[in-house]
Amino acid sequence: MPTPGPEFNEDTVTPGLFGFLTMFVIAGAVVLLALDMVRRVRRTTYRAQLAEQLDAEEQERDAAER
Repeated sequence: MPTPGPEFNEDTVTPGLFGFLTMFVIAGAVVLLALDMVRRVRRTTYRAQLAEQLDAEEQERDAAER
């Protein structure tokens, strides 16, 4: 099994602190974007349900007037 030479520098083959912090920031951004997306989808779904309910009430009102 080969052994590393004396010039082996661990910082040249590992991401180190900078790599860890970069991945941490990216992961945090992904989590925040996912939460924002869920909130927007939920709001859109609620608005669609509300519009559907208002349309149904309007149709009932029109049918009652006839």
